[in-house]
Amino acid sequence: MTEHSESNTQQPYNRAGEQPTTTRPVMQSESPYASTRGSMMSKQLPAFDEAIINKYNRSGPRYTSYPTALEFSPISDGLEAKILQNREARAPLSLYFHIPFCRHLCYYCACNKIITKKNSDSGDYLQYLIAEIKHKRRLLSVPEGSSKPLVKQLHLGGGTPTFLRDEEMVQLWEFLQTQFEFLPEDKGDYSIEIDPRELSGETLKVLRNLGFNRVS
Repeated sequence: MTEHSESNTQQPYNRAGEQPTTTRPVMQSESPYASTRGSMMSKQLPAFDEAIINKYNRSGPRYTSYPTALEFSPISDGLEAKILQNREARAPLSLYFHIPFCRHLCYYCACNKIITKKNSDSGDYLQYLIAEIKHKRRLLSVPEGSSKPLVKQLHLGGGTPTFLRDEEMVQLWEFLQTQFEFLPEDKGDYSIEIDPRELSGETLKVLRNLGFNRVS
């Protein structure tokens, strides 16, 4: 191979003749957050509010629930009933229901879930969930002149609530209508977590017809 052909085939990053070094190259970043004082070569770091940094310089709760499971503790007999019965009856409720089943593991997810292929598990769980809702509903006070507590927000989380079959979702929603009074769709927030990989061809239509107006 000739000297000319060697120079042509050498890659621009192949600098075998240079001595090794631990010096890092100087990178001039064009940060949109850096303020310009004088020339473009004199960029300064933005000013930081030390009080704000100290205020939030601590671990926050996991995104899956608030308060977190670490905050839970046993309560005395009758305390839950007392709290629910003494709430302001005219104040609308925010409801959360947990459907812990998934068909696939999501590697970004940190919540507790049950990976299963069997819908029979969700059917059993749904019956327990309905029984729990009935129990809690009996403890709630209701506004004067109404037979049901008012709800302004509802969220189905998990797991993946759309693990439930479409007909099971309808069953749950229709049951909830018998227990609570929901604000109209334009005034309420009714959301659900979904796994697009597992939706049937009709699932989104079913959810929208039921009254869900937000998905994540």
